[in-house]
Amino acid sequence: MDLQIILELSAIVSFIGIIVSYFTFRKSSKLNYITQERKEWRESLRTIVEELERCPYDKRKQVLTKLKTRINCELPEK
Repeated sequence: MDLQIILELSAIVSFIGIIVSYFTFRKSSKLNYITQERKEWRESLRTIVEELERCPYDKRKQVLTKLKTRINCELPEK
């Protein structure tokens, strides 16, 4: 084989390797970010639920409103 062909093929293979590495890194970075965000979200829910357990009855509406905003749901109006 000619030396030029070998160099061209190795450059092409290197380029393909860089592209594959980039997409693999990007995917794992997104996954790590989502995992970290979910961990923080669960921790905030635990904190709010603990607060709900400790708070007096007249303050529960405020804590339930916090919980409502964290879980993105619609509570029925009373």
